[in-house]
Amino acid sequence: MTEFGLAVAGLGALLFVWGATVMVLANRSYHGPSEAQHRHEKVAHLIGGLLLAVGFALQLGSLLTH
Repeated sequence: MTEFGLAVAGLGALLFVWGATVMVLANRSYHGPSEAQHRHEKVAHLIGGLLLAVGFALQLGSLLTH
């Protein structure tokens, strides 16, 4: 269960990186980030944060059951 929690948390961290990358690339354009890019960033950070919380909860649960 610890490994599964680590995988879920790692996926959440990758979503954070994806959301940040979208904004960094959008800020490099002349027009700045669009509303769609802002939404993608917000959704990526929301889902990434939830996955991080679930992953750490799974790791904690595994630790407490041993």
